This record gives sequence, C-alpha cells and structure tokens, in this order.
Amino acid sequence: MRFFEFLKICKAYLMDDMSVHDFMSAFFAEITACDEGDALNETCPFQKISDKSKAKKVFYGERELSKKDAIYVKSHFDEEAFMSLIESRPDYIQQNLIDELKRHKIEVDFSMLTQKMCSMFREYMDDILDRKTEKQIAKVIKEESDVPTKQIVEDSVDSETLKLARNFCIDFEEQRDLIILCQMAKYIDPLHKHVRPMYTEYLRQSEEVQREIMSLCNIPMLQFEEGWEYKYLDMFRDDIKRLELVTEKDLLYDGGKYFHRAKRYAEIEIDEYNTRIFPVVHTKCMAALFTSPYGDLLNYIDEYLYYQGNEEAMKTVGQPPFDWMIDNLGLLSCPEEDLTYWMCVFIYSACMIIPREIKKEKRIRNDFSIPQISDAKYMEDLYYSALMALYELYC
Repeated sequence: MRFFEFLKICKAYLMDDMSVHDFMSAFFAEITACDEGDALNETCPFQKISDKSKAKKVFYGERELSKKDAIYVKSHFDEEAFMSLIESRPDYIQQNLIDELKRHKIEVDFSMLTQKMCSMFREYMDDILDRKTEKQIAKVIKEESDVPTKQIVEDSVDSETLKLARNFCIDFEEQRDLIILCQMAKYIDPLHKHVRPMYTEYLRQSEEVQREIMSLCNIPMLQFEEGWEYKYLDMFRDDIKRLELVTEKDLLYDGGKYFHRAKRYAEIEIDEYNTRIFPVVHTKCMAALFTSPYGDLLNYIDEYLYYQGNEEAMKTVGQPPFDWMIDNLGLLSCPEEDLTYWMCVFIYSACMIIPREIKKEKRIRNDFSIPQISDAKYMEDLYYSALMALYELYC
C-alpha cells in the first residue's frame, strides 16, 4: 500500500464527511502536536488556503509529501492523538477499517489496530525522507561529475496524447474516484452513449489517450477475459451459499439476469443508496451509534456473520440477508428496476465482507481501489461499481 492509499483509507474510515483539502488539513493537524508558541497554520502541512492544490496532489498520489512537511510531521507526530482518533470510531467502522487493511494483505485485529496504523504512518514518513535523501545525494554526485550527462528525454507519450489525457482529468476532476469505472464501461458497452458524460468522453478517446488517462490517475489498465462477469458471479454465488447468506431463494440465476438488467435502467438516479431499513443488533457499545433499530445492508451482512452462533443476537439478524430482502422488500413482486437496484447493492456489499470470512490463500492484492458505493449517482454507476467489486475480489 502506498502513502496516498493510506490517506484515502484514513479519510474513508476516520474523517469521511470532508472535502479532500479539509481532510488533509484536519488530519495532519489532528495527529501532530505543535511546539509551544508555534502558529498552527505556519507549521503543520496543508493549513494554508494556498496549499489546497498541493493537498489534493498528495492525496491522489500525484506528488509526494515534501521533505519539509515530512520532517515536521515525523518530529511532531502525536501517536496518542492518532490512536484516539481511531478508537473514537464505532466498533463496526473499526471492523471495516480492519477489513480494508486485510484487502491490502495487512493482517491486523482489534487488539493491534491502533498500534499498526501508527507504525505504518511512521514507516511512510521514514520512507519519504529516505527517498528524498537518496535523491539529494544522487543530485550532488551528478553535479560533481565531470562526465557530461545526456539530456533527459521526456516521456515517450506524444504531446497531443498527453494534452488530451490531462484535459480529461481536469474536466472530470470532481469525479476522479469513478474514473476507474471508465474501463468497465468500455468492456461492457464500448459503443454506448452513457448517462454519465465522463464514460462517453472516455470511449471517444484513442487507446493511447485512455492509457495515459489511467496512468495520470495511477490506475492500472485492467485485463478483462471474455465472459468474466458471468464466471465471477458463479464464484460469488458459491461463496454466499457457503456463508449461508442465501438459501434456495437465489435470484442470481440465468447468469444473474436481474443484476445485468441494471443496464436497462442506467438513467435512474439514486436518491439514497444507503437505505437504513435492516435490523440492527443493539449492544451496549453500539447504543450511542444506533438511535434507531435499523441499519444498512452492509451492516446487516456483517452482523449476520459476526453473530452466527449467538442465539440472542440471531433473534434480530437470524435470517440470511438475501432471504430477508426477498421477504421484506418484496423482491419477487416489485418493479424490475427495484430488483436490479437491490441486486447491485447486495453484490457490492457482500463482496466487502467475503474476503474476511473466506480466506483466499492464492489471492493477489490488486493495485487499485474500487469506488465507494456512496459515489454512485445513477444506476449505471452502481452497476459498474458492483461489477468492479466482483472483479476486484475474484480476478
């Protein structure tokens, strides 16, 4: 995991309700202790309004934390403050953070979560400073050498390709977290005018420009084998049956036709993807979090698996999640667009939990992140995100 990926995880699970710049400013202020008499906005990174662009570039991996900032953060790192920030999050958020780390092949549990996060952060600062030092040494050696150096050739990408790719990234900067879905849109329907203009604009670009767009965004070009969306869906069905998330009432038959029919309803806007209608197990430690007896589907799946064997808790979440949806949401008789919506939400949500429950010995960590489901504005976004969750889990 690279530093910018670590920052994205911290934002998602510790300070999600902020813009990128506000997060970067608040996060570094939270975990660093000012020297007595220092003005915070003169010392801690990203406090100045002028730092907004720099903060975004660091957050998205377009540039490194500067040596000056890394030195300050390392020398002022407040480990207790960082640990308190993590411990202040509800138990289920901490569990989701643990699951996310495990997706990056970082084994951790509740007892060591805060210590692991702190040690990782210190290692990132050390690594940044080590690389900065190496570059400085190399620069000195180069300047002192009597051997003339050849002019460094610019990247082999031609200027027009680079210009088009940069313009694309600028035009769709606010949708950056969804850019990886452009590749899914191309695989599923490369000759289609999509609801989201970004997907259509990506399809209009040459393959060279498309590759450069992904390169600028630090996203690998994905390789899709023909028919993978059906193959991986079959693997997914095997796993949810093994975990007893569904019984015989499986609506993913015929290659998941009701899931893939989301393409028919691509233009439907999603008002509130995170519908909080699912039963929640109330415990003393969770009482402050849940003021109502309901939560979202991800929480229901998580609790159903976590409390298996707990007779009292299973009175609340004792029904397999897919079965609960069928019985309580009327999936056997509801409009087809509602059914496709719930198929997408279920697949995405279950894919977040399956890696924790079923250890996949040969699974290789992928060097990309799937979008948050909360970023989906249209049904096509949700469908592509669910497909990406399947692909990320089984590819």
